[in-house]
Amino acid sequence: MTRPTILAATVALLSSSTTITSVDARAEFVALLPNGANVPDVDALGHVDPAGDGPENSFGDDFHDMGMQWTKELCEADSDGDGQTNGQELGDPCCEWSETSTVLRWTEGVSHPGDASKMSDESLWAGVHCSNVTSTAANASSTSGDHDDDSDSEVEIPSSAAGAATPASPDPDSFADMRPLSLLLPALLLGCPSSACSDFLFNRTASGSSVVSGRTMDFQADLDTALEVVPRGTLFQELPVADCPDCADFAWKARLGFVAANIYGVNVAADGMNEAGLSAAWLNLEASEYPSPISDGAFNASKPVVTSVCSYILGNFASVDDVRTGLKQVQLAGIDGRVAQAILHLPMPADGKAKAAPLHVSVHDANGDNLVIEFINGEAVFHENPNGVLTNDPPLHQQLELLTKHQSEAAGDINVGDLLPGGYGSTERFIRLSVLNAKVAEGYSGSSVHASYLEATEEQRVVSNTLHLLNTVVRPPMGEATEWSIVRDHKRRMLYIRSTSNQLLRRVSLDMLDWADLHARRLLPVSYGIWFLDSTVTLLDDSNSMRTKDIPSRSEIEALLEQTGNPPASFRESKEDQRVQDKSLASVFQDQLLLLESNGQLQIQQQPEKVASMWAFVAGCVAGGAVTMLFTLGWKILVLDRVQRQRGYQPIADS
Repeated sequence: MTRPTILAATVALLSSSTTITSVDARAEFVALLPNGANVPDVDALGHVDPAGDGPENSFGDDFHDMGMQWTKELCEADSDGDGQTNGQELGDPCCEWSETSTVLRWTEGVSHPGDASKMSDESLWAGVHCSNVTSTAANASSTSGDHDDDSDSEVEIPSSAAGAATPASPDPDSFADMRPLSLLLPALLLGCPSSACSDFLFNRTASGSSVVSGRTMDFQADLDTALEVVPRGTLFQELPVADCPDCADFAWKARLGFVAANIYGVNVAADGMNEAGLSAAWLNLEASEYPSPISDGAFNASKPVVTSVCSYILGNFASVDDVRTGLKQVQLAGIDGRVAQAILHLPMPADGKAKAAPLHVSVHDANGDNLVIEFINGEAVFHENPNGVLTNDPPLHQQLELLTKHQSEAAGDINVGDLLPGGYGSTERFIRLSVLNAKVAEGYSGSSVHASYLEATEEQRVVSNTLHLLNTVVRPPMGEATEWSIVRDHKRRMLYIRSTSNQLLRRVSLDMLDWADLHARRLLPVSYGIWFLDSTVTLLDDSNSMRTKDIPSRSEIEALLEQTGNPPASFRESKEDQRVQDKSLASVFQDQLLLLESNGQLQIQQQPEKVASMWAFVAGCVAGGAVTMLFTLGWKILVLDRVQRQRGYQPIADS
């Protein structure tokens, strides 16, 4: 069987179980253009027939030549020759618009960029100055850099590349006292509308001895993800390579076992963690341009070609250093677009050329080391990622530049101002996670380590805090979905997952899996399991006698308050006199409460060592006034009892 025949069979096999849904081309392409739906009396901007179909007009030809993308070149072109640029006619005179940032100067008064008889009013952009605006149109940003021309096509870009010197743990103070951010931040936002994933390593300063990371998977198409146990010795066949029909087959066996987030029912990992605590994750990057294994018109057979990069990393390497060294022994390339098209069940591009999914890779290990692998200008670029955060476009070194710019210009703090940009654009999410991840080490304000809501082990605390950060980029039910979120505990080798409709956190302990047993390979859908924990049975258990304490009658409390004297007068007394009065007041309260308790009017159980601290607390509150003392007394009783009851929770939890 010839290789093209094999490829065709592979595509048919992968797509046989799902019917490809037809897509209205007009609606699809309208969404790819600024004000695409706002041009009067036109449904299809790229066709001579305004209703669509038939021959393309001049704008349609230009749009086709740009790969069906709103590029800076297309924006600045005058397709119909009427003297106005396409951007001016469509309300994007500065070429700021992208599918995620959706920056539009105006939405009314737009005209047809493919019809010279239709023009916009020039007054709409007469006062618009674009000299300081950074275009976000596709392909506007340069991805060039200083690349070493070596045989491995690998380039190291240090953290200081392109002026982006970002510390490993950004100083929270660097986010304070910042000048106002330019209103053009939305114009800097890049990203892919079909994938808006986010990945980060939780702040090591705030994580104690733990190493924890998290990511979201955001996508328009249903990825049909499953968590799959992949034992050692599992055989992998690499998928066909983009633009390389002569690439030789390559099979390998996993040296390390791992749990993979596999998509579309095939053993290709989009995320996962292996038995050594190393994780690898695909995220979308439209700027990706994969290396080609074709050299001088022929296949370079000196090294095998790997397309399932995440699976290969998870199955072979235990640390970031191992990844750097090991990937030099293979060629990294993109999956043949026809296979990707079949797997993703997406409509074929108008030019009929299916392209490899544009992706980059985030790697974390149990030592807390980070690595980002990007494919820029046909080369594999290895970034040390001191920031620990990765989203989508633009490439990492440009994201770090935008973060540095934001840190120098943003005003306010995490509660007010524009320090935390809103929205779900790639750069917005990158900045938001970077700022919050730097600030999280400060902890909650006004609370002690003994606050009831903070009672947790280090493991529980750091996983919970990672989820808090993930929640800032999880999408509500609008547009594409956050299909699932993962938290990875690299040192404890625990993998946590929750899905869009099953928010109950589920955990897989990698240490409990038998990696040597090939028959242990099995999977669970990400939505598997119960979606809530019912606590009703605990409330129905007769052995559960825990309850809060009833307060005395109003008259009894008022009688106690009357014995405290005139609280305002106490503010005018010396500190020494106040201490004497506090002591006497404490005695009064203690005597009265003991009397109430002996009469059965106040049911309260206290340990002797708790009494002194309780009355010190009450006495200290007297100076605050009678009303303050009333509430403090009641709440102090509740707090003391809560501490006592806490000891009774564990047996119930263990039962």
